[in-house]
Amino acid sequence: MFQISFFYHVLGLYRFIGIAAQIYIRFLRGQTQDKRFAIFGDMINLVSEYGVELIADE
Repeated sequence: MFQISFFYHVLGLYRFIGIAAQIYIRFLRGQTQDKRFAIFGDMINLVSEYGVELIADE
């Protein structure tokens, strides 16, 4: 059975990916120079894969 907490967990991941993608794009365009944002591209992929696995297992 679909649980509301599961929905909010996946929704939180989706929102996080959106925010991280915006920051990463700013980094790629040179609008920010902070080198810590360089890893956001890999992080977006990892969190996306985790979200897909969560949904597939449900």
